[in-house]
Amino acid sequence: PHTRARDAMARRKPPAPNVKKFGAPLYASAWIDDRVALVAGGGGKKSSGIPNRVMQASFDSVELTEPLASVHTDETAPQVLCAHPYGAELLVAFSGDVAVYVVTANDASTQLAETEESDAPPPEASAPYRISPRDLDESSGAATRVTLATCDVKCAAFSPDGASLAVGLESGEVRLFAWPTLEPSGTRLDGSHADAVNGVAFSPDGTTLLSTSSETVKDGRGPAVWNVSTGAKIATLVDETREKAAGKARFGRQYRFCGFAPCGSFALVGLNDGGEGHVCKWACDTWKPHGKPQRVTREPLSAMAFDPTGRTVACGDSEGHVMIVDAKTLATKKTIKGAHMIFVTTMAYSPDGCVVLSGSADASACCTVVSRGPRGGTNGGRAGRASSGAWGDVAEKAYALLVASVLAWLFFTVGRLAVRLQTAATGPARGDK
Repeated sequence: PHTRARDAMARRKPPAPNVKKFGAPLYASAWIDDRVALVAGGGGKKSSGIPNRVMQASFDSVELTEPLASVHTDETAPQVLCAHPYGAELLVAFSGDVAVYVVTANDASTQLAETEESDAPPPEASAPYRISPRDLDESSGAATRVTLATCDVKCAAFSPDGASLAVGLESGEVRLFAWPTLEPSGTRLDGSHADAVNGVAFSPDGTTLLSTSSETVKDGRGPAVWNVSTGAKIATLVDETREKAAGKARFGRQYRFCGFAPCGSFALVGLNDGGEGHVCKWACDTWKPHGKPQRVTREPLSAMAFDPTGRTVACGDSEGHVMIVDAKTLATKKTIKGAHMIFVTTMAYSPDGCVVLSGSADASACCTVVSRGPRGGTNGGRAGRASSGAWGDVAEKAYALLVASVLAWLFFTVGRLAVRLQTAATGPARGDK
């Protein structure tokens, strides 16, 4: 038996270079720049023996590194990571509390100053970035935590200008806070969902907020659209055609996760219907369905992320599979079966939209290359990402036109050559003599 076990181990495929284990269940993820990613998780109480950390790693389009540095978060596991649009700060949510960390680059001079008197430099000194608390609690020396709610913060999003923060709560409420003070906004949203909020997203112009909830779709429930200035509910997204077709016999339908296209003309929402995952598109001018929902997996969706360039949507399901979906057609472009051993818990796109990072409760993180192109490496690349998708589409069309022109020329040239060879072999036609 031991021999067979050793043979089985020998035959087992080694892990792919784009997958790494991080030693703890992962619940949240984000990117600092196009190459440096963050994953967060842990085991909760110290008695679990699994540390609670925010970990930093890099991906060069081929290999995801081991953790380069980490920030310990005491006895509470991070549940949500939300990077500020300008890239200098990171919000970390623990239950109903949040802490803010400052992200600074470790340049060569900084590393030298920190390590010149030590033979064993700390990992933070050699990592691309240093992540440190913005505010310190004097009594504990740890990051100061601010209580936003008495229940869990399930999701969070910054407004495009970075001046506001929206959080979705386990209670079904969506609340707005001012940044960087984290003081409650003067605007209170008029209403709430019937179950935990699982997705919040600001429109590109920052005037509208979209939220989704784990509530079962019935009696007019569904994703909610809010006016950020007044707090009024603009619309509830209801697919009347699908509701009528389902009737009263259809159960187990929940919308999960949401995002806007950079152009602001449509929104994308995940839907679990009958145990299968779908992606839906909604027109932002009418808040009506834009085409039919498309099934992307036969398993329930457990995580989603939205490409900042607007070209694709990433979906993760309860079996650990990762799907890349075309944002325009909702057709599945790529499926990575078994990217994780169990359900996907978190997903995040790199700022350039070229890579999707996914994490799982099995402690693994996986980087999936969506498209290849020049990869940036600094936060300066965050500005102007909205237009990069448009330029990418132009480049793709130009390339396709060039390929078509070359193929047409080859077809014409080969055809003429074939006629000449045939003439040489058979001689000229009689009429030509």
